Amino acid sequence: MDRYAKEARGHGVPEVMLAIAERGGRIGPQVAVVKSLASALCIGSGGSVGREGPIVQIGSALGSSIGQALRISDTRLRLLVACGAAGGISATFNAPLAGVFFALELILRDFATESFGVVVLASVTADVIGRAALTSSKGRRWVWARIPVAAGD
Repeated sequence: MDRYAKEARGHGVPEVMLAIAERGGRIGPQVAVVKSLASALCIGSGGSVGREGPIVQIGSALGSSIGQALRISDTRLRLLVACGAAGGISATFNAPLAGVFFALELILRDFATESFGVVVLASVTADVIGRAALTSSKGRRWVWARIPVAAGD
């Protein structure tokens, strides 16, 4: 992981906060790919990691990559990074309000009116898409694989 994306090291949230504070929200596009693969392997193999850090870093890296491709200002780039983090939290945990407040409080560290509306829109959109993609027609969440943990399962 260190060879392809040095920024993908660590838990995820502190790295995104550092990118906002020191680099104006610039996160390399390879971070999303490397962190996705590494997280999938670690979580899938039973590693002791959570979903929050990686999804924040992946969502933020996607937002930053889009902003860099469009060559937007640093202020707007930081906002896109926060939108990616909010969307990731919202879709992963089915918690759009938590995604909004997480992004505003920890990533942007600002509750400006112009930021609030955009982050809310990103978070709610991600939650709706996540629910549509991962919910069956009967309203149940899809379970991709059921692995027995104990003999009684």
